[in-house]
Amino acid sequence: MTTIDSRAVTPKFDDTGLDKTELDHTAFDRTSADVDSFTDTLDLRDVALAYTPSNRYIPSHVWFRTIETLSPTKTIGLGRTNTTLIMPTIVQTDAATPYAGFDRTVTSSRNPTAQVHFEPGAYGATTPATYVISFAVETSGPVTFTVQGLSFLPGVSGLGSRVVNGTQSISVVYSNLPANQPVYAYIEQTAGGHWNWYSTRISYPPIVLQL
Repeated sequence: MTTIDSRAVTPKFDDTGLDKTELDHTAFDRTSADVDSFTDTLDLRDVALAYTPSNRYIPSHVWFRTIETLSPTKTIGLGRTNTTLIMPTIVQTDAATPYAGFDRTVTSSRNPTAQVHFEPGAYGATTPATYVISFAVETSGPVTFTVQGLSFLPGVSGLGSRVVNGTQSISVVYSNLPANQPVYAYIEQTAGGHWNWYSTRISYPPIVLQL
């Protein structure tokens, strides 16, 4: 027979080794970021669709540029579209701008990584199209990333090493991607300290008006 003594004293929790700010969940995290203002690691004019007097046709779906935006509060899209986060040190969903924080100096057993899988057909694609996958990140100093995707596909760009210092969008472009071809892209930290991932946006390329 088990007896529960309501007078029992609850052992004191020893939090001497923990950051008090991480224990206080009543304080709202005010971390905020204007992701739309982040500069891009690629010159997206190189993949922009030109609208000119001689080329007035732009597919109607392109006018709705953003296809999907994934974030710490929305990690799954349509079909097999999803986000994978490797070795985050914190995931703060109640911040003014939700974020996942990473720091390779404290997770040296494996490189921190933010990855996305994207299935074009799940969003209604039926013909080849060009897609831009952009990771919005903020660093507290120079951070080196390896940017990867399906490198064997023709028309993929933006892969390789990138150094980010501050706020940037790290973009991978898949040009003329077949509708039935799922793809992935990821950024893997290989050097530097703390950084935040805010979101990954999948969109059609920008439209440039040339009159």
